[in-house]
Amino acid sequence: MFGQAWAVNKCQVDGRVVYQELPCPGKGEAINATPAAGHTAAGSDGGLARIRAESAEADRRIGIRMSIERREPAIGMTEDELTQAMGRPHRVNLANYNGVEHDQLIYERGGRTIYVYTRAGIVRSIQNTDNHTRPAAGQQPRCLTPQEISALETSASSITLGDAERAARRREIADARKCGR
Repeated sequence: MFGQAWAVNKCQVDGRVVYQELPCPGKGEAINATPAAGHTAAGSDGGLARIRAESAEADRRIGIRMSIERREPAIGMTEDELTQAMGRPHRVNLANYNGVEHDQLIYERGGRTIYVYTRAGIVRSIQNTDNHTRPAAGQQPRCLTPQEISALETSASSITLGDAERAARRREIADARKCGR
């Protein structure tokens, strides 16, 4: 089946040219890729599986790079990438099961505790908990520090938040700014 074409985008990622199915996040160009003569869609994929695998890897690297820039952990990060994003953890709980390291890295950020779980040096899961507790009757709530408010502002700008969650974070930021006035 000659003449069949696939949409491929030529993108710049970390100073390198990569090809992916999805549109480029920055500059890039759409190109049409046609299989080499003798390749058919039914028989050989003409390298499509390789292109898809390379595309998936490029997308993963872009996602991790974006998480590092947002200073957030992401599933699939290496521990080195996690350190770039979050800095050194406040506490570490180490474990070894059947010769495989399973670690819990604990970060304190703006009234939140972030637990990052790694296995064999790769982030496998993330738990993000709110440390704000309600004050007892008659007590004033603790006001957030400027650094904690800044961390809330950063988290509110995350592209992974839905509209309702983003609105809730903005209300929390507004309340934090009013605290103590």
